[in-house]
Parts: sequence; structure tokens; C-alpha cells
Amino acid sequence: MSHGAAEAPLKRPRDEIVTVLVRVLGPSIGGSMVRASANGHWEKLGLGPVATDDECRGLLAALGPGLNVFVGRKRGEALMAEVITELRRSDSAS
Repeated sequence: MSHGAAEAPLKRPRDEIVTVLVRVLGPSIGGSMVRASANGHWEKLGLGPVATDDECRGLLAALGPGLNVFVGRKRGEALMAEVITELRRSDSAS
């Protein structure tokens, strides 16, 4: 999730990040599984109500291995890239 000069760093509230994760990953592994995993990792990482770019990277990195178990590494990476795109899109719409 690198960002260049043209991309602003992510800074999103928890509910928005979880909503994007459920929308993108839910069709592959189920919305309840995504929500539970995201919230569990959020707590384990000790994140506050709003995640910075680095915190969001950490959350996605924590979710990646579990996602890969269900969909495979290649599909997992594609889905995470889609999550990043969606988060950036919602960030620029703010």
C-alpha cells in the first residue's frame, strides 16, 4: 500500500474500513467472517477509532494470511489491491 506524491495517505474511521472490507471480501469468504476478523485484528493491533495509513497497512497485512487460506495467495493479493483502491476512492470522496 505504498503512496506516491499524487496519493494522499489513508486516514479512515473504523466503520468505513470495515464496510469496505465486507463489500470487497464478503463475496469470497462471507461478510460475518470479514467483519469478525477485521474487528478482531483491529483490537489486537490496538487501533483507535480512526486508522492512519500505516495502521491501515498493518490491518491489511494482518488480514492477508487468513484470506489467503480461503482464496489462495494470488486471489488474496488481488482482493487486497481492490480493498486499497476502494479505500483510496472513499478517501478522495471525503
